[in-house]
Amino acid sequence: MAIQHDQFNLFGLAPRELSHSAYWAWVLQSLCPGAPAERCPVQPFAKSVLSRLMPACSVLPSQVTTEHVLGERAGRADVHVTLGDSELIIENKVTAALRKGQIQRYCSTGHHVGVISTSFETGAVLQELGLQVPHIGLEELERLAAPFAHAHWLLGEHYGWLRSQLAERESIRRQAASEDLEHVRRVLANRYGQWAMMEYLTSGGAPHSFSGIPRCGLNRGGAPWTEFWFAGPPPSQRDNPLDTIFYRIDKYSSGQYYLSVRQYQKIPYPSQDAKQRRLRQLRDWWRDAHLQAGPSEFEPRHHKRVTGSETEIAYYLLLEPGARPWELRTFLPAVHSRFGDVIRAHGWNLL
Repeated sequence: MAIQHDQFNLFGLAPRELSHSAYWAWVLQSLCPGAPAERCPVQPFAKSVLSRLMPACSVLPSQVTTEHVLGERAGRADVHVTLGDSELIIENKVTAALRKGQIQRYCSTGHHVGVISTSFETGAVLQELGLQVPHIGLEELERLAAPFAHAHWLLGEHYGWLRSQLAERESIRRQAASEDLEHVRRVLANRYGQWAMMEYLTSGGAPHSFSGIPRCGLNRGGAPWTEFWFAGPPPSQRDNPLDTIFYRIDKYSSGQYYLSVRQYQKIPYPSQDAKQRRLRQLRDWWRDAHLQAGPSEFEPRHHKRVTGSETEIAYYLLLEPGARPWELRTFLPAVHSRFGDVIRAHGWNLL
């Protein structure tokens, strides 16, 4: 049986979450009493998925449903599994971002919760929320599915789709690391491309380490942005969740793509003068770190305008000579390390 991962693949024609939720319910239903005999080849794969989502459970499902109503406040479960006295809520994501409030409501029900997601940012969302929820992402799904891809034609179709998604991501990652500006432009205009670019810029910096939480979203015009939060405020200021230092990839209204170092600082805080003092201090520390560890051809710049709770410490234009991604990656780790040492010495918490 040939594994289809091209335009003839069934799941390439079924991109919506409901279609994929139906697939996962179909897989897990193979373990229910009275399941048709032709589902037997699916059972080993179903058990491997179930054991990953509920490691301590030895009971097989008695019922599997989709769009299950959990209650007025908890919403609907993409897939709901009844296992004896236990219930498993499965949140399924294909391309959309995991909604924070939704997964928190599921966890508040007291039932077991698991996430199956081929959306690239799901793991980061769970990390940001601090939730210890079993999560099977794209790479792990492909590994779990591989041994069973020939057991049933539908397992083969889904496995082929997983392979195509991995191949697409790998192609984008290669372009993010490319020194071809046209490739870089295409990457920066793409939601996953920006994520891959941030990953490229904040990895491979040994012995200088990047540790933090990536985030992404769309602005009001629908264009993507990506952030990497790497520092929280000093202890005296930690009552504010929107108080952090981070990198951001985005596009200015002029059309120029940039990597900036920014802070979120809620207003009022505690006064505008204090806000400006902290901003000037952070800018001075970044400038010193750049002068010590960055190229001497240019100094980091910042815009003087300050709006809302977000302020710019420094920025680099990603298509400008000297700060193109492959060039920025040669000095950003060392600048980041020096800047991190300074803010840590002044009480900041590195994530």
